[in-house]
Amino acid sequence: MLKIIKNELLKIRSLKALIIAFMMPLVMVAIGLINVYTGKVKVDNMWDALYNQSSILYGGLLLPLVICLIVSLSWRIEYKNNSIICLKTTPIDLNKLFIGKIITTSIIVLLNVVCYIIIITVFKPLLIPNEPIKSYVFTGPIIGLICTFPLICIQHLLSMTFKNFILPVGFGVMFTFLSFLVQGTKASLFIPACYIYKGFFFGVENVLVQFSNSILILVPLVCFIVLFIELKIFRKKETSN
Repeated sequence: MLKIIKNELLKIRSLKALIIAFMMPLVMVAIGLINVYTGKVKVDNMWDALYNQSSILYGGLLLPLVICLIVSLSWRIEYKNNSIICLKTTPIDLNKLFIGKIITTSIIVLLNVVCYIIIITVFKPLLIPNEPIKSYVFTGPIIGLICTFPLICIQHLLSMTFKNFILPVGFGVMFTFLSFLVQGTKASLFIPACYIYKGFFFGVENVLVQFSNSILILVPLVCFIVLFIELKIFRKKETSN
């Protein structure tokens, strides 16, 4: 499994599109905070500008889009030139390959979230020097990271099912923007991108979208269901001619 993960990382690290996708949300958050620091953007509440507004942009929009791109790119490599068909003739267990791709995606997302936390902690003494850092600056992104797993699994299901690179990306983009429209409704429980958004506000008070404890049940449940479906599909791919 470690060899598979290492090979997956080697496959995608040379992709310029992946590097751009990884850096884009971090750069946009940093630019927003720089504008606040330099006074180009006027704010009344510095904590709201530092964490709340940054997390709405990062957790609600940019991170889900990055996940869609990373997953789609990783499967595009396999389907390009029919390499997925060649893999069926090798001793490689396709189920392990699939799990390895999920773990690889999770590692990349983890690194991105860690970079986000670092950006917030760097700007905190610049914007709010006289107050202690709040615990949710760390706990919120960690819970948000955990809440990415259902979306990661679903995007892998879409990307391995459709050979066309555009289709899974299109689905991901559509549901990411849809999550913005239904955040405050019960329908948000059926859109995994909403879990990430709400996860980033774990422990944060006085925000429009509150974290719901039901998400702690939905995250593993959705992952289990999607993984079961994916593994069944992969077995059919493995045995098909």
